[in-house]
Amino acid sequence: MFDFKIKLHRNYLPAYTSDQKLFILLQIDSEKNKYLNNNEIYEAYLNINCVKNVKINRISGIYPMLTEIDILLNPYFIGKINTSDAYIFLIEMSVPEYKPGKVRLSNINLTLNSEKVNDISNIIKTPSKELIIEYVNGVSQVYATDKEVMYYIQQRNICFMIEQAENEVEKNASKAIDILKSAMKTAAVINNKSMTIVLDKAIKDIEDNKNSKNAMLKTLKTDVKTHTMRFDKNIFTDEEIKKITGV
Repeated sequence: MFDFKIKLHRNYLPAYTSDQKLFILLQIDSEKNKYLNNNEIYEAYLNINCVKNVKINRISGIYPMLTEIDILLNPYFIGKINTSDAYIFLIEMSVPEYKPGKVRLSNINLTLNSEKVNDISNIIKTPSKELIIEYVNGVSQVYATDKEVMYYIQQRNICFMIEQAENEVEKNASKAIDILKSAMKTAAVINNKSMTIVLDKAIKDIEDNKNSKNAMLKTLKTDVKTHTMRFDKNIFTDEEIKKITGV
């Protein structure tokens, strides 16, 4: 049966604390899935049914490229997929205050519709997965983060920093450069060499006052979106995670 994987950036959250954020990694390994027909394109819809007071803040496509998903209508159209690659998404939730214990926050499933006209047989639905997290009183458990999820969060954050730089570059080029240097440092930490190279070039171009700075950053943002990478388990040390998360 066609399936997908989900993983939380933390398996524990502090009890009795309101307005917390939770990040969920969703991965579709379509290139390895025998239930999808080769060379066929599918429209993918993500259905998330949340319990009361749990809110979806944002859904982002991370790999093979950075995209933002419209969250006005559930099920959410997350794009078109085929059997040529894996597809990775990041879901950001706000979760309410709970007492200690395990809590079901939502259930998640996918529907894939073949682009073939009138081919109802090619509609594929996955089983639902329950999203469960444990609220605890202990501190050490809460601070443990998942390396893979943090890696994809940082790739998304780089694009956000470029957008900040784009808003600043015409009125304060030095501030835009500082933001881009932070983005480049993050790209270097997660060992994304192609992102590091394009960011370094952008910084030098702004410093040399070449062309339209704003137009250049729009191009940079597009370039960065197509330079995301798959996770390598050897990328982060525990010390690097502490630096990135601030924990």
